[in-house]
Amino acid sequence: MKTAKWVFFGKGQFFEEAARFRNDVFVEEQGCRAEAALDDFDDFAYHAVLADFATQKAYATGRVYQTQGAWHIGRVAVHKTRRKGGVGAEIMQELIAVAQQKAPALDIVLHAQEQALGFYEHFGFVCEGGTFLEEGIPHRVMRLKSQSKA
Repeated sequence: MKTAKWVFFGKGQFFEEAARFRNDVFVEEQGCRAEAALDDFDDFAYHAVLADFATQKAYATGRVYQTQGAWHIGRVAVHKTRRKGGVGAEIMQELIAVAQQKAPALDIVLHAQEQALGFYEHFGFVCEGGTFLEEGIPHRVMRLKSQSKA
């Protein structure tokens, strides 16, 4: 299968497909509220999407935005049939690259589902603080120190 890769700012041309896919993963599969899948941060985030080239249907997405002196990665979603094939890593690499190119002096922070901590640790993220619930799912704050602070 040939892959289409889109990286764009705000609610660009491919945002509707990213939003549809996030709804499939977070609302339909994980039981989150629909309002939690989309929010105002989408307006000023960089989004990465991987999709089937022929059908233009997304199978992975994520976003990164800058606020409160740090980059924030979130809404990372991979289709359940592709979760062990490196697709999530490709999305993360795109998001980290955007953050490091745009403002390399800032740390990157995310809220990781506890079952995915090892995945994010692979990129150098380190847990901070305790477990908290987000949409009823246990999460931890994780941080990747900026290249200038490392």
